[in-house]
Amino acid sequence: MQTQLSKTESGRAVFRRTSLGQRTAVGATSADLSEKERHLLLMVTGFTPIKHLAQLAPQVAELGAAASLLEKGLLEEANDDRPTHH
Repeated sequence: MQTQLSKTESGRAVFRRTSLGQRTAVGATSADLSEKERHLLLMVTGFTPIKHLAQLAPQVAELGAAASLLEKGLLEEANDDRPTHH
């Protein structure tokens, strides 16, 4: 867990939307999100490190918003062993 935490804190973490996060992003499910959380949810691709998102929109992509979305089950950390969909 320490490795994941330090990875997240350094900005190297890459997040992707969960299925609930995807449904929320497209408006199929409602969630009580702040404006920052909603914007960050829409920015997450599953490929871009949080550090790069923060460079694009520093007012949106902050670790607090990412942590909140993780806690709400809308984001998860992306990794190389994720299943591929064909």
